[in-house]
Amino acid sequence: MVGRSNTGPESVILTGITGAGKSTVGEKLARRTRRLFVDADDFIEKKHRRTIEQMFEDGESYFRALESFALRQLLKRSGTIIASGGGAFVQDKNRPWMLAEATVVWLDVPFELAVDHIRNDNKRVRPLAKNLDDPEKLEAFRRLYHVRYPLYQKAHVHIDASLPLDKIVEQIVRNVPQLKSTVS
Repeated sequence: MVGRSNTGPESVILTGITGAGKSTVGEKLARRTRRLFVDADDFIEKKHRRTIEQMFEDGESYFRALESFALRQLLKRSGTIIASGGGAFVQDKNRPWMLAEATVVWLDVPFELAVDHIRNDNKRVRPLAKNLDDPEKLEAFRRLYHVRYPLYQKAHVHIDASLPLDKIVEQIVRNVPQLKSTVS
């Protein structure tokens, strides 16, 4: 495994709350830097032939174990842009090796914008952010946001993800040295 460096082809992990835009930003960033992009949730779903929601039915800890294993597999592909699930980086057992083996970029998005993104995304059911029109579910998601926020702050790079997509990608390229040499 390639360790963190300022010039090498190491991988970049995008983290942030559900609805931060990790997949959207990751796809655009990968195109801009000519790197492979992998959405960890999509990778897990394809590998296990089940949706994230179905895996959560077996318990969140079951899913988190699959997620950790998948991220370790993905990091074997040096230079990959990875959109992690919103809960991967906040797991105490994951954070140290994620920080050691990749550059972790936190997409910091205001709570209300995350909720808007979730409500407007018809492609994926998010087990910890379902039915946000229900005031109790919305409040539970707000609590999750506030619990995770200080953990996301431990990422290597902090990006304001309330900006337009092109500006977010530009911020990441400027703040992650190994991406500068691959920009198209």
